[in-house]
Amino acid sequence: MIDLTNAKLPPYQAFHDFHERLNIYIKVASASATLLVQRTGDISSTDELGKLIAVSHPSWKTPPVRGLTLNLQRDHEAGISSFALVAIFSAFDDFLGQIEGSFSAAGITAKRIEESAEKERVFKLYEAYGWSKSDISSLETPINYFRLIRNCIAHRKGLASPALANLSIASVEEELDIFQESTRSEKTKLKHIEKRQTLPPFSVNQQIILSPIAVILCSHILRQLTKDANSKLVEVLGSTGVMRLLLRKSARDYGANFRMDRPQVAMCRALDAHGIKFDLSGSVVAEMKRENIWDNYLTLLLDARKNKVKKS
Repeated sequence: MIDLTNAKLPPYQAFHDFHERLNIYIKVASASATLLVQRTGDISSTDELGKLIAVSHPSWKTPPVRGLTLNLQRDHEAGISSFALVAIFSAFDDFLGQIEGSFSAAGITAKRIEESAEKERVFKLYEAYGWSKSDISSLETPINYFRLIRNCIAHRKGLASPALANLSIASVEEELDIFQESTRSEKTKLKHIEKRQTLPPFSVNQQIILSPIAVILCSHILRQLTKDANSKLVEVLGSTGVMRLLLRKSARDYGANFRMDRPQVAMCRALDAHGIKFDLSGSVVAEMKRENIWDNYLTLLLDARKNKVKKS
């Protein structure tokens, strides 16, 4: 028997891991920016930045700048946030694509929905598969706010669009308050963020400068969305569908090295790595055999091993 209560399917696991790595990157980069100011920001240190650039790479012997100005400092810190925001949305879009792919592999067809350029992709996905949005409805405006900022960074040289300028910051903050209250029992980090300091309004063609803490807030919200979508995907696929999905991944990850007499080891690794509880009494294998999964799994493992032998 398997317990899917804490199951983390590959799309969610991949996004979660990326979120954690990006969180570390933002904090390390922000700390580096602070050290840069401490080292080169003094008025008397007119050449200190140039010296650091020169020793950073052999081909940078003639630095384009010598000292750290306020504009350079601002642009550097804004660049950290801009990169991180575009990166987290790339990971989020990849997550959504993998969710759709999981449905396709399971033979589940989405229903047709009315196209809307204004609606965030994740909410279109929920509508297409008939999922309830009750747990994430308060995030629609905040996600739209961050998505518009991401699009402006990627496609408008960081200048605010009319759509972003027209978005009500009051609505963003109001919905975040609702979400904050609904997740307070989880001790979410949102309650430690002063939203009015981190979510600025923008006028048309204004240069976008977003604080690192705002990007961490965005990443946290996106992870909440992926967590909710993951739980709904688990529910739709059921134990058989989940095992099929994970064991295909197991065959790819472990098949080339598994021992012919111990295929259960690769199976246990795949289930355990994705938060699935199971017993070792043989009932999981028996269940897989009942669902006609076991023989297919062994075939996938053998194929992976054969491919390794051919390549070697």
